[in-house]
Amino acid sequence: MAALLNFATRLHEVAVPCHYPPVSGDGVERAVVSFRAVDTSANRRSVRLFDDTAVTFGRSPDCPVRFGHAPVQDIELPRVVGTFIVAGGRVMVERHRDRFRDSPQKALRVEVSDGPPELIVPGSVYSPPTAIFTLVVSGTYDWALDVAVRFDVPRSTSQGDIPTRAVPVELTDQERATLAAYAAPIIAGGFEPATHDQAAEACGYSRATVRRVLEVLDDKFFAAGLWMPDIADSRVRVVTAARSNLLLADSTATLSSERTEP
Repeated sequence: MAALLNFATRLHEVAVPCHYPPVSGDGVERAVVSFRAVDTSANRRSVRLFDDTAVTFGRSPDCPVRFGHAPVQDIELPRVVGTFIVAGGRVMVERHRDRFRDSPQKALRVEVSDGPPELIVPGSVYSPPTAIFTLVVSGTYDWALDVAVRFDVPRSTSQGDIPTRAVPVELTDQERATLAAYAAPIIAGGFEPATHDQAAEACGYSRATVRRVLEVLDDKFFAAGLWMPDIADSRVRVVTAARSNLLLADSTATLSSERTEP
């Protein structure tokens, strides 16, 4: 870990004085940051992170991961909150020192599904050990940045390349039920997945709940290295990925005639 932090420090010293390296680098696509920039009811925006890059986040127009800037700026949010540093196959979060408002009550914390939150103090760097985490940035409002990291080289390749066996992805009962609800119209011969309202009614959950579970599935599939289509609609992206990677009950039967034994 010390060597990793030293590398990150050298990368940061080169990158900070002017512009950061491009988000799309020449290295491995390591992570994706998904967030709602201005409206909690809107779909998430996503920014891909590549190995050996440093990407800032905040409300400044110079930040590739930009949020809290419209329709009314969250003035309690620093223009540049910090940096995602991608090195050594890991994603590190650095919190910048803010000379104007180095206030302890404005928290920056990492939240994971199975542990306590981790506070990141100004001037420090933290690398979460989990493949999926949420970075919560506090201003006037709390802004959530969902991060999914691929620790291993992706195992799925491309569209139409049907795997011999499914890539293992651990799903909860709620996630399986939600996935099945979104996929039901497609399995029945339709052309697109269920709407959020239809999935909520089928599952007996609220619309907000199934929408959030869909986002978690999206992050899990990315972190697992599944092939996913480059489509903005997360319903289509998740259901297509699930079928292509044999994660739905109908996938084996539908694709069995096209599969090639090793």
